[in-house]
Amino acid sequence: MHPELTDAQYSQLSEFVQALSERNSEILQTRFHLSDVIIAEVYELAAYYFDASAVLSMPPKINGACARPSIMVYDTGDGDLAIDCDLLENEAPCEAYLHVRFEQDKLIYEYIKS
Repeated sequence: MHPELTDAQYSQLSEFVQALSERNSEILQTRFHLSDVIIAEVYELAAYYFDASAVLSMPPKINGACARPSIMVYDTGDGDLAIDCDLLENEAPCEAYLHVRFEQDKLIYEYIKS
């Protein structure tokens, strides 16, 4: 059986993507504990992958499962989860995805990649 995101984890992931989309440094810093240097790096990557006016979102969760494009959940073997989340640009699939970890239900940003 594959691990799944809890509703609380899905909500955190959605909040992170929304903060990224809105370039909301305050939320990225206070809620997700990103440093100014990491926030600058995240914004640089966002500028590379997305139009400046793009609205970013993530796949919906339908009946407990994640729709396609997808959110892949991996058990790291120590009780934590690793997540690859396809990003949507203006509600359309794009080439970029977000990789995060959940350590004891706390979202930890890792990278954005294609």
